[in-house]
Amino acid sequence: AYTEAGQLALPGIYTLENSRVPLRGSSQIFTKRINSGYAFGNLSYRSILFFDLTLRNDWSRTLPEGNNSFAYYSGGLSYVFSNQLTLPEVVSSGSFRFNLASVGNDTDPYQLNNTFQFNQNYGAFTRVTNRTVLNNPNLKPERLNAIEFGLDLGLWEDRITIDLATYQNTSINQIIGRPISQASGFSNKIENGGQVRTRGFEASLNAFVLNKGDFNWTVGANFTAYRSVVTELPEGVDQYVTGEASVFAGSGDSNTVFYIAKQDGRIGDMYGSGFQEFEGQVIYGANGLPIQDGKLRLLGNYNPDFIIGITNQFRYKAIQIRFVFDWRQGGNLVSRTRAPGSTSV
Repeated sequence: AYTEAGQLALPGIYTLENSRVPLRGSSQIFTKRINSGYAFGNLSYRSILFFDLTLRNDWSRTLPEGNNSFAYYSGGLSYVFSNQLTLPEVVSSGSFRFNLASVGNDTDPYQLNNTFQFNQNYGAFTRVTNRTVLNNPNLKPERLNAIEFGLDLGLWEDRITIDLATYQNTSINQIIGRPISQASGFSNKIENGGQVRTRGFEASLNAFVLNKGDFNWTVGANFTAYRSVVTELPEGVDQYVTGEASVFAGSGDSNTVFYIAKQDGRIGDMYGSGFQEFEGQVIYGANGLPIQDGKLRLLGNYNPDFIIGITNQFRYKAIQIRFVFDWRQGGNLVSRTRAPGSTSV
């Protein structure tokens, strides 16, 4: 909440009573209520097979009646083959795992019905106007479906442990604010739509390198790679702008990078202008800078090809030292220093 005076009647006296014009203010109260139920179960067979089930259901007041109930459920199956099979002496433990999960989600309060908002009073008269966002009384809960396969290995009495996993996540019925024609009186409309599929691979390794008396040294490493692809857009939409970065705006030229989701495109795709060319050569203007052609084209993607992290930890008695090395390979960055008259990437 706030109250402001746009102009002062007497300079230097900063009080609301010294306002030269009608005071302006805003006050908002957001309330949200969720009721939940939860259940889980575990089964095991001879310390070889393990089966886990979870179930949770939410009832949210931010969604319309009839669509305000959504469930979270998951199932996991683990096979500890090291407790059944004869393995090489170097392998101390090992297991496979398979997990399925589905997660629901609601939205922020007051996204269903359209209401008016107070505007600056006209003299003694109170004014109200439409909001800029068209709400939707037929919203559905969002949902994320996930599947994972994994392998855990322990070597040399678990002095080295390895965890490998591959997964797929699919987001459906996402609640978004889609731009619409401002001739309708609104700039955006809240609706369900779109589907994004993410596939990835993760690997981690932890090792006790040295453990001698009061001194020990451990190393941990992890590798992550993933790709998120837009497999479906909201009905009637051929592209969706998720954001933009105006990295340069000056006299004569401007340069803006748009983050656009297109059918079969990747999340993180960046679009911007290119250069005018003649016979494969860039054309330069009188100011010595390349001339933009004004056509949007795919410049790159800000997501990395992979990420590697390595952690070293040294401990001597009560003294502990840790340092981390990060490696991020691939991905494009927006460069402000290259922005004037360039593609910015």
